[in-house]
Amino acid sequence: MTTPRTAAALIALASLFAGPSCAETPPTRPAPTATAPAPAAPGAPAQLEIDGAHAVWRLSDRVLSGSVPEGDAAFAALASLGVRTVLSVDGARPDLDAMRRHGLRSIHLPVGYDGIERARAVEIVRAVEESPGPVYVHCHHGRHRGPTAAAIALIAVEGWSAERAVAQMRAIGTSSQYVGLYDVVARFDAPTARERATARSAPLPAVAAVPPMAAAMVGIDHGKSNLDDVRAADWGVPSNHPDVDPAHEALKLRELFVELGRSDGVADEPLAFRRRLGDAARAAGELEAALRAGDRDAAERAHAAIDAACRGCHAAFRDVPTD
Repeated sequence: MTTPRTAAALIALASLFAGPSCAETPPTRPAPTATAPAPAAPGAPAQLEIDGAHAVWRLSDRVLSGSVPEGDAAFAALASLGVRTVLSVDGARPDLDAMRRHGLRSIHLPVGYDGIERARAVEIVRAVEESPGPVYVHCHHGRHRGPTAAAIALIAVEGWSAERAVAQMRAIGTSSQYVGLYDVVARFDAPTARERATARSAPLPAVAAVPPMAAAMVGIDHGKSNLDDVRAADWGVPSNHPDVDPAHEALKLRELFVELGRSDGVADEPLAFRRRLGDAARAAGELEAALRAGDRDAAERAHAAIDAACRGCHAAFRDVPTD
């Protein structure tokens, strides 16, 4: 049975089954927004601002990193920056239709928060080396797993030192709590010729298989992100997500926690994991009730309880390197 600590590792070992499938057709784009402040020196990493994505950095001429692109404007902006390949290390399914519309290739190589297995790291390097143009590497939020994958590629392909790559991760905002991510970059050596040959034995997937536990966590992460926006909007409808119904969003999050608790294998998980899952489900129910009653103080307490349950679970089961 899958344990919480191994769920992320299983993502990294997900089977490769689909070759590159996005058509290389000329993009049709709405006028995209993609701007960059002047870098400190020619070729220096620079933060960019584009519609539909955040935490976007041009790290080199061939590697960019950031959050998941959302909507046609984001993909059009990436294409306008010269990006030819979108490399997702997130667990969510890539938006293949949008990428096809803008002439972008999809490569999907999910990784966890506890580190990146060597075989998956070599695949990430291969994806950047073999892509005909700049590669946009992204996770969900653009601050942790994506910058780590980009750092690995920069060490192997651009000759960055581990020290420089780690410093760039810190500049982007990769949290120090993800010790496994920092560790893999600090210790990374470029792949050998044999490793590269082994990686080339299978096609890079446009969409990768994701284990059920990891898929559930993707939904929870997205739901919690929406509720963070609701909180930032003083417990109202967030301007960046006008379709979000705050109370219903809390209900959906509670259902995700409850369904995960009922899923196959969870009964075999450590008691601490199951308790935190139950705590999170109860807190999400309390948040729903508070939002329906218009009780902002109760909503704050419930939101804090969800955060505490998630942080405790992540610290114990997700953020640390696996053996």
